[in-house]
Amino acid sequence: MAKWRAWLFVLGILIAVIGANLVDYYWPLFLTSGSFAVDINVAKMALAVLLMVTSSVLFKVHLSFKWRSLWWALLLGLPILSIYVVGYLRPSLAMLPDIWLFQNFRPLIPASILHTMMTAFSEEVVFHGVLFGVIYRIFTNSRWPLWQTVIVTNGLFALTHLTNAFGQRGALFPAIYNVLFVFGWSVAITIVMIIGRSLWAPIIIHFLTDIVPLTLAYAYPGDGSPTPDYPFNPDHFFQSVALMAVFLVLAVVYGVIWGWWRKRHQQVEEIYPF
Repeated sequence: MAKWRAWLFVLGILIAVIGANLVDYYWPLFLTSGSFAVDINVAKMALAVLLMVTSSVLFKVHLSFKWRSLWWALLLGLPILSIYVVGYLRPSLAMLPDIWLFQNFRPLIPASILHTMMTAFSEEVVFHGVLFGVIYRIFTNSRWPLWQTVIVTNGLFALTHLTNAFGQRGALFPAIYNVLFVFGWSVAITIVMIIGRSLWAPIIIHFLTDIVPLTLAYAYPGDGSPTPDYPFNPDHFFQSVALMAVFLVLAVVYGVIWGWWRKRHQQVEEIYPF
């Protein structure tokens, strides 16, 4: 396989994702009264399916949606969700009682759930499915192909969240903090995906992670979320670094235990999940 073809494919995916994210921020401002629209997510779902088929034909990347190991993979996801709720989500949860009183908020919840489901599915298929598989094939002859793939794939996934800075005024530094958090969180759910050998666990964890922030975003039509226009905040920066470190430590712990278990039980199946 020519590596330059694979890298061009990766570049094309990133351009498509960044373009879709930017449209996701500005299209609703023109076409709807809400801060998010389901219509662009239908396009993202179509893009994810197209990339899934294309990567299968060009690079023999066959994604796995097995249910067999889903339950214990989700058990591995519980610490990830717990860290997220305690370390990141508490301020948003405190807003829920007040926002729930908005008359026009509750009818938007079904659309929010649908939006979050499509976002989780399309992003996981594109990044932890297609992109992960193609990048693994690029590094397949290197010494540590799986771990290089984990780092590069999740680094790219995290960096695409910089597009959040375009969605609202004064959001550059919050977007940077989010990149740090997302990188650690994404590495952790990638390890869960590898252990479970299926995309369903990261899709469900992603949905549960996004459902509250995206639902809250519906309470602020036209502006995404109530992010103030503020400069660099050291407290928020170090909080994001700390969360990233905790997620990375958890991922390493999972990886070490899984490696020990494979060795003890003489697992011979390929470590690569797809």
